[in-house]
Amino acid sequence: MTAYLKRYYPVQFMAALLSAEDKEEKVANYISVAERMGIDIRVPDINLSEKYFTPNDNSILYGLAGVKGIGETSIPEIIANRPYTSLADIMDKVPKKSFNKRVGLALIKAGAMDCFNENRYNLINQFYELRKDKDERLDEDAYDETACIEFEKEVLGAPVTYKPWWNTIEPGTKVTQPMELVSVAEKTDRNGRLMAFLTLKYKGSTIKGVIFASHYRKYVGLLDTKRYTHAVITGEKDDKGNIIVSKVTEYKQEIDKTEERFHRILA
Repeated sequence: MTAYLKRYYPVQFMAALLSAEDKEEKVANYISVAERMGIDIRVPDINLSEKYFTPNDNSILYGLAGVKGIGETSIPEIIANRPYTSLADIMDKVPKKSFNKRVGLALIKAGAMDCFNENRYNLINQFYELRKDKDERLDEDAYDETACIEFEKEVLGAPVTYKPWWNTIEPGTKVTQPMELVSVAEKTDRNGRLMAFLTLKYKGSTIKGVIFASHYRKYVGLLDTKRYTHAVITGEKDDKGNIIVSKVTEYKQEIDKTEERFHRILA
């Protein structure tokens, strides 16, 4: 039955599957599956989203219950008083206990009010003004793709509007990129040799990696986080979203090579 529904009603099937899951990592995985099926996953919409993930043509809207900070008692009030034409309109229609500061900020960060203004820093400032809050106002010109990704990771558990760089890389692809070294945890393999598990960052993506003993012994010095903050990492993305590291190059050396090539071209 589920195979039939997935084949002939894929949008409705994936919306139900996402609604039934409460673990962030599984929700993120199902979102990736849905996108590979050609289904567009969209942030919640204050005027269209229901409580759970909502089918909408060939897309799925995040449900209001999927936004961290939205309590069960707030959702019926938000839905019952629709439609809304502005942030001020929401605050006029929805009782304060159902649209308090926590709820309002969570919905703005989630993108539920992008229909009013796509600059979420601007909406947060509006919200503070309407509430007469003394919170420090945000620099609206500083709102960008990275800020959007961080907001959605905070309240949705996964970025939706923009995809971090690592999410766009297909499994099996070999990459070479300078990355931030967040952490390096050594472990002894079954043969008693040192290998390491890595946490890396690049373009808003936090990437888990592993470097096996045969490679780790060559590059252990370049992965010393007390000496280096970055390194040029070469490796392949596996089916679980990790990077299997095969080579490490000193970040400064890579920059020097790039500059050398640049000057050679100019000459």
